[in-house]
Amino acid sequence: MADKQAQTYIDNPAVFAKSVTKIEVDHSLNNLIGDLIIKDFPNLTDVILRNHGLTSVTVESCPNLSNINVSNNRNLVSFNLEKTTIINGENAGNKVKVVKISGYSGKPSFEEINLKNCTSLEGLFVNDLGKIRTIKGVKDFDNPIREINMGGSEGFNLTTTDELERLEAVEKVSDEILGGSGNLPMTIDPGTGKQVVNVAKLKEDLVVKGAENPDSPTKKIVEAVIVELGLRGTNITQQQIIDEIRKLKDRGEIDKLESAASARDVEISKDKLISGRFNELQMLRDKKLLPGQEDEKTEV
Repeated sequence: MADKQAQTYIDNPAVFAKSVTKIEVDHSLNNLIGDLIIKDFPNLTDVILRNHGLTSVTVESCPNLSNINVSNNRNLVSFNLEKTTIINGENAGNKVKVVKISGYSGKPSFEEINLKNCTSLEGLFVNDLGKIRTIKGVKDFDNPIREINMGGSEGFNLTTTDELERLEAVEKVSDEILGGSGNLPMTIDPGTGKQVVNVAKLKEDLVVKGAENPDSPTKKIVEAVIVELGLRGTNITQQQIIDEIRKLKDRGEIDKLESAASARDVEISKDKLISGRFNELQMLRDKKLLPGQEDEKTEV
């Protein structure tokens, strides 16, 4: 058995032409070691590299890959299928149906399994990998996986996926904002029959809750609108505000608000001027300081 650098061996066109449909290497003849990127094999459907010394395996631009088996690679710590299919420069859903990865009994850990874009996955076998630190792509599984085998692998559950870890953080913060104790609005997904978060209602509740903050810009805007509409009371509802705005709109006043706003300032200044001038004249008249003014007489 001769050790061969995996990348050099697989990239050798004399060993594997780019047109091949299957890559399989007998470890007893050529033991592949090191990192490996299997790239640009358009017709490749199967990869079987069992019992080698691979440390990482990545697949790129192999759009017809259906089955990959890298079992019993003792040193393997990273596995990535995210770029298996690339369309117009973008990663896309691939055709991979079966993935087999394994290390050895007692293996301490496995760094990352990236299954992003594995929309067709049916079978997942992740044995003897120890504690799997990161799993990516679980949310991309379009269909229920028919078979999962994870003997000897710890922590392979949904809580280890990076997507769900972020979602759990968002859920926790949202729940705290709404008062805690599981106040998130829930609904039943008509497609699956499962209970899920009502995203539209959650967004509405968070906006309302944010508006309740006295320092919130939204709160200040709402208060200003309430004052302008002439509403009174401490429990003004959203519907009351909407009703008042509709009344203004029905009277055609909404369209005049912009001109009315500037005109109001002019009117206020004019009223103040007239009022002030009238008061001044009245005062002079009372003191009989205006020329040509005489006391009014009452005829009997």
